Amino acid sequence: MDQNEWAQKKAEQIRKQRGGSDADKKVRKEVGELKRSQMPKMWTETRQSLRRRMDLINESLGEHMLEWAGLDANKVVVRALEAVDQLLSVTYSPDILVIRCEYPNDREEYRPKVTATKEVVLLEERGDERRADELAEHIFDKFTGSL
Repeated sequence: MDQNEWAQKKAEQIRKQRGGSDADKKVRKEVGELKRSQMPKMWTETRQSLRRRMDLINESLGEHMLEWAGLDANKVVVRALEAVDQLLSVTYSPDILVIRCEYPNDREEYRPKVTATKEVVLLEERGDERRADELAEHIFDKFTGSL
């Protein structure tokens, strides 16, 4: 079997597994488009909320404990100045629609999910759903818990 025949068989197998009517295909397409259109906005809101929260923590402490490094539009690193190797890295990968959080001792990934009301939320691997501001709060709760 050559590669083209193999690809045709796989495509047919996938069609059978997906099944559904044209209406189901239309819904899948709409969901995909909604995720792709909303994720950049969700990332921007998450990034802005992370920055606000970091600034508020520093202000509330009365000192500059956390330092922001917005490396580029899709990556943020927050460093705890007094603690060695205490970094928080949050990266948005627009090509695969994922926000990846790397803590000193853990890692999480969030992907878009469309709810029944057509709202896009961020879904964590364990099934937790979060909006942008809720995700930023969760990220800092987890990061500062290790300081």
